[in-house]
Amino acid sequence: PHIQTDSLTKLAGYLAGARLFVGNDSGITHLAAATGCSTVAIFGPTDPIVWGPRGHNVMVINGNPWPSVSDVICACRTALDDTRKLRHACADESRLEKQEGKI
Repeated sequence: PHIQTDSLTKLAGYLAGARLFVGNDSGITHLAAATGCSTVAIFGPTDPIVWGPRGHNVMVINGNPWPSVSDVICACRTALDDTRKLRHACADESRLEKQEGKI
């Protein structure tokens, strides 16, 4: 859904209730992570070790210059259901896409 507000406090409340937030290297991504929301932070040329949000609920993905769409989708799936089986399925899916020339 599209949320529009001028209040960071209200935005933090929405984010705290969200199942997942996916965003680029921005203040809102850091706010989502700080609220405890499961967060996938997408990084390109900036260093996520220096600038990435922190927390057990945060998954940072980066690429050169950006991560692939399949990497972002896999990170979202993993963040939503962090099971060993799902991680293996994503890795297998990524390998298949590479073999088929989709990436």
